[in-house]
Amino acid sequence: MSRLHRDGYALLGWVTWQVGRRLARRWVARHRRALLLLGAVTLAGGVVVAAASRRAR
Repeated sequence: MSRLHRDGYALLGWVTWQVGRRLARRWVARHRRALLLLGAVTLAGGVVVAAASRRAR
């Protein structure tokens, strides 16, 4: 593969990364409450599973 191809792929990867980051930031900003709620439910579920597994021993 020539250097030009490598540089082209590197540039394409960089642009894709930048666009993805920007879109992710916007999406997270819009859905912050839902993400916080999802995180809290996931954490609570993990605690319940851990407690149940200890009790089962």
